[in-house]
Amino acid sequence: MLRDTLAKIIIGFTVLLLVSCEPSPNKKISGTMDNSGVQFPVTVYTFQTQREYDKAVKDIKTHNEPSLGYSRWWKSKESGEMSRCEIYVVVPNSIDDDHMDTWGHELAHCVYGRYHREPVGAKVK
Repeated sequence: MLRDTLAKIIIGFTVLLLVSCEPSPNKKISGTMDNSGVQFPVTVYTFQTQREYDKAVKDIKTHNEPSLGYSRWWKSKESGEMSRCEIYVVVPNSIDDDHMDTWGHELAHCVYGRYHREPVGAKVK
């Protein structure tokens, strides 16, 4: 009896945990800009290793937190529209690794700007 109850509690907790980790399908990105449908150049700088990436972005990142990718963008001073975006990423080892996810994450920054909390100590420009 106790074993059955314990098993039900564990199963219930596991289901709750799995459901709570699932992203909400209705949650939209709410960023500092929206460049959907806007044409602008995107330059992607790729690095073979995390060490090469870290060295390359050390002086341009606005925070000191470890990262798998980084993006930065410029807006036209005259129009305020996006003028270009740069993405810095490590070459993925496969289509299902963290580096591949990072490519999409950084591209979303080019389109939506800042959309998550900045790391502590970030210099927001």
